[in-house]
Amino acid sequence: MRITRDLLGLKLAKMWSLRGTCARRQVGCVLFDDVGYQIGAGFNGPASGLPHCIDTPCRGANHAPGTGLELCEAIHAEANALLRCPDVREIFTAYVTHSPCIHCVKLLMNTACVRIVFEEKYAHDEEARKMWLKSDPRRSWEHEILQ
Repeated sequence: MRITRDLLGLKLAKMWSLRGTCARRQVGCVLFDDVGYQIGAGFNGPASGLPHCIDTPCRGANHAPGTGLELCEAIHAEANALLRCPDVREIFTAYVTHSPCIHCVKLLMNTACVRIVFEEKYAHDEEARKMWLKSDPRRSWEHEILQ
């Protein structure tokens, strides 16, 4: 049986997350256009030239989810995916392993993206969801479980 586009997107995001080098969690993001093709992907980790947190933990590595973010050196998966997307006006859906933080929601709001689909809720899920949904009535915030 053919898998759904959403299941494909979440599985690809999960695969990308395996490249993540943040000691707190591995996050992956895949951006699809409106016909279901991948146009960007990324994982979380420090900027080029900095040591990987899984090898040399940054000052934010041992903080609880959603805290100590100013100490974390990782660039989020969503930001990395956007940096690798040739045209943010083509984004329709962002598939992410974890619901985006408020900062990543703001980045995605400045694209054509109308759907965010994720598997796990992040610490600030409710605040990020409210911001995403109030910005455009066409937008959706979808919590899906990988099968």
